[in-house]
Amino acid sequence: PASKCPSATTSVGVQLEERRIDATYVISENLNAGQPGVDNGTVIGVRDDANHVRDRGYYLQEEVLLLEERLTLVGAIRGEQSSVNGNPNKLFFFPKLAAAYRIPSTPAFINELKVRAAYGETGNLPQYGMKFSGMSALNNVQGTPGLIGTGVAGDPNIRPERQREVEAGIDALLFGGDLTLELSVYQRGISDMLLRRALPTSTGFTTQFVNGGSLRNRGIEAMVQVTPLSG
Repeated sequence: PASKCPSATTSVGVQLEERRIDATYVISENLNAGQPGVDNGTVIGVRDDANHVRDRGYYLQEEVLLLEERLTLVGAIRGEQSSVNGNPNKLFFFPKLAAAYRIPSTPAFINELKVRAAYGETGNLPQYGMKFSGMSALNNVQGTPGLIGTGVAGDPNIRPERQREVEAGIDALLFGGDLTLELSVYQRGISDMLLRRALPTSTGFTTQFVNGGSLRNRGIEAMVQVTPLSG
């Protein structure tokens, strides 16, 4: 058969997302029997929740098939902006690289044997309002309504958590598809974890949101699929 020529596929895209929540909650406790109205409770509370988030994403991806389509290479990068970050105009970039190779010369009982490796980064956005210090209007100052701090300090430099993962593995199809094997090893690391730390009361706050943690996971995944009978 004629050899297959190398091929490449390019993808470019823009993503715009907007989320808005405007909700009012009325809570009434100790309602009299048979009186469903919220004004019939002895303890009545009202809470309003409103937030508005704008996210923007830009990505570029290139996929290349080489060596008669036995070798697949993928490279991509994504840039993200969000209004929940400390700097809503700053672009955070997350790259991705992957390769897979189908081994051509194998014993007759092996229908396909493939080795693969990949590296990628992703982000996890802060929650709404983490960059602002909390204020409450439920209190008064010497009998006059006023705003006071909630004790939660925001971080004007808050940014997304970053997850980095590297993975390698092997896939095999044997005996005409009656036996399938997959084996993967991976390491996943998270940096700039979003945490809530305690502050000394002398600062005027009790807690603060920060990018201040890291986490690492390592693992092995194995899968065996067998079809003993078919008809």
